[in-house]
Amino acid sequence: MNDRNYVLWLPSWYPNKKEPFNGDFIQRHARAVSLYESVTVISFPQFGSKVNTSHEIEEKISGKLKEIIVNLPFRPFHISVLDRIRYNLQYYLTARTYLEKYFEKFGLPALVHVHVPVKAGNLALWIKKKYNIPFIVSEQASTYMEAAPDNYFQRSFFYKLQLKEIFRKAACVTNVSGTIGLVLKKLFLIRDLHVIHNTVDTGMFCFAPQANKAFTYLHVSSLSEQKNIFGILRAFYALSTIRKDWKLVLVGPYSAQIKEFIQRKNLDQLIELTGEVSYQEVAKKMKASNAFVLFSRHENFPCVVVEALCCGLPVVSSDVAGVKEAINESNGILTAYDNEDMFLAGLLKMRETHHLYNSEQISAAAIARYNFQAIGAQFHNVYTKTKTSSGIDGY
Repeated sequence: MNDRNYVLWLPSWYPNKKEPFNGDFIQRHARAVSLYESVTVISFPQFGSKVNTSHEIEEKISGKLKEIIVNLPFRPFHISVLDRIRYNLQYYLTARTYLEKYFEKFGLPALVHVHVPVKAGNLALWIKKKYNIPFIVSEQASTYMEAAPDNYFQRSFFYKLQLKEIFRKAACVTNVSGTIGLVLKKLFLIRDLHVIHNTVDTGMFCFAPQANKAFTYLHVSSLSEQKNIFGILRAFYALSTIRKDWKLVLVGPYSAQIKEFIQRKNLDQLIELTGEVSYQEVAKKMKASNAFVLFSRHENFPCVVVEALCCGLPVVSSDVAGVKEAINESNGILTAYDNEDMFLAGLLKMRETHHLYNSEQISAAAIARYNFQAIGAQFHNVYTKTKTSSGIDGY
């Protein structure tokens, strides 16, 4: 048993069999950090108190990255309050039991790194109290924006109390955007906060000369309320009354209402629905497009924006949270998140001035900023500083 030779990651969101895209940006961070550190990710997926689940453990090792997914056993009684209590008890019992056994077999970690504080942050508090191991917290959620439904300001007293305790005991905090990082700093009086952006697999998302004939706008998302998909559709319908020399590709799980809107507005020849596609296919779609569009009501630091930039696509986006930290006059156009006329003007301007953007330069600048090595090094520096201030020897 060799103590302190790895960093333990405890993510509240992480890809698993049932939810392959849940927290995939955290997984990419793990891959980036594993270029510099031995990382063990132990994820306890949260499927909720209404879902019947069985105990199952998945494990995968790639280089210095070990990923373990532990599904907790739970069978609901279909009594709402009772099931929520039982589920939370089962979650913490399963997690603590597994972690204790893991520590006995593989030794204690040097640090614990929490991603999305609730519920994983409570496990970090327990580890700190029992084993005196410091932890850092990375927050990726956009729930600190008032435009988000069920945002932090509407949550229960108990939820807020949990968050405050987690942030108070953390050695330091990181956020993927400076905008929401500043909100966290003010809300929780955080003294040591670092902005480390989302990372991109630049081997997959990179510039490639495209030869498509029709000017193509691309949107990739869950096509949900957060992404303001009907605002996007209304804006493109308005664009179709001005000019029709374009195509919009919508990538994501579309609803019957989305399809009906497109048909009712006679946009079938202009808008393509692909449904949900693989991560690799997203990269291909980006390389075959001319511009990326986003009109979200709230975000933190959206991965799709920087992935599009790495492919050399200029972006038209609503100016929410950290988007303005990635987009400037050289690589895109920002609009108000709730102004469809302004978004339409941005779409029209992009179509008219696209030839002025240098796609190769956009790609090169984004790749230099968001690649695994660059982002991994920033986390490595935070780890080194935290270990030093906590009196932890090197590996």
